[in-house]
Amino acid sequence: MKIYTLVILLLTSTFLFVSCGNEEEYVPASSFTKIYNDEYFNSSYIPMDIVQAGENGYFILSAYDSWNTYILRVDEEGGFMWDYKLDENYVNPIKGLYFIDSAFYFFCMDDLSLGTYLMKASDQSKSATVERNLGSIIYPLASSRVDDGFLIESYKASYRL
Repeated sequence: MKIYTLVILLLTSTFLFVSCGNEEEYVPASSFTKIYNDEYFNSSYIPMDIVQAGENGYFILSAYDSWNTYILRVDEEGGFMWDYKLDENYVNPIKGLYFIDSAFYFFCMDDLSLGTYLMKASDQSKSATVERNLGSIIYPLASSRVDDGFLIESYKASYRL
């Protein structure tokens, strides 16, 4: 019985050892790990979305300090290109980042009216500007791209006493 258990243990360990030896080839251009920091050590960043910008790297949308909007542009190896913190009245960036005609589009909210903004960022401006004010759409929650535009899900609060 002990020999039978020893043979099974030996075969199992040999199988595990052989199966671990077949590693995939690491290609640096297809994968990277980076840590991005800035002079604001007390800020916390929450990534919302990332989109590939053709063959020219990535665009990262995130929220910092709970709900302020931050954009980061990196090259194809994850190297820093530029970043931009939006004014404090553009808050709550929502998941959904779109690369259209060499520009990036995303949605965020006005901090007072809770209305929605469609924002546009590009490598030329290295900032984000309001592309369209959608003030009648209150508190955006999610977005997606459809054939002829965007679809936005929002929260409409109604109170009944």
